[in-house]
Amino acid sequence: MFCRNCGNEIRENQEICLKCGVKPLSGGKYCQNCGVDVLPQQEICVKCGVRLAGGANISGRKMINPSTPPKNPIAAGILSVLILGVGHMYLGQVLKGVVLLIGGVILIISTGFLAAPVVWIVYFVDTYMIGEKLHSGKSVWEWEFF
Repeated sequence: MFCRNCGNEIRENQEICLKCGVKPLSGGKYCQNCGVDVLPQQEICVKCGVRLAGGANISGRKMINPSTPPKNPIAAGILSVLILGVGHMYLGQVLKGVVLLIGGVILIISTGFLAAPVVWIVYFVDTYMIGEKLHSGKSVWEWEFF
């Protein structure tokens, strides 16, 4: 892994780059995967093909970056089962969580609770998979699923 600010090679779990003193994924000059120079408007590295963490947001989509310390994907999944959408909010996908909360409640009530098991499973799996991406250091879009 490389610091996006200075290009220094760093350990996967390193919270601060020891060369420049910033969070490794907060810069925008280098690819976090291969260390090659990138342009500020790039969304992917043209050398290795990885999506750049905190990369360009030309489309207006909000990017959720990994937190320090990383949030627990299992806790996020359980939160989404206990209160629909709260796991998504916990991971930073706040608007998605609110929409899923309202949509899930409407769906469950309108089907006489028959859809509840399916909704809970889908919400758990989605929250867990998004949580795993963030836990492994990858950024996700606010509306990204699975």
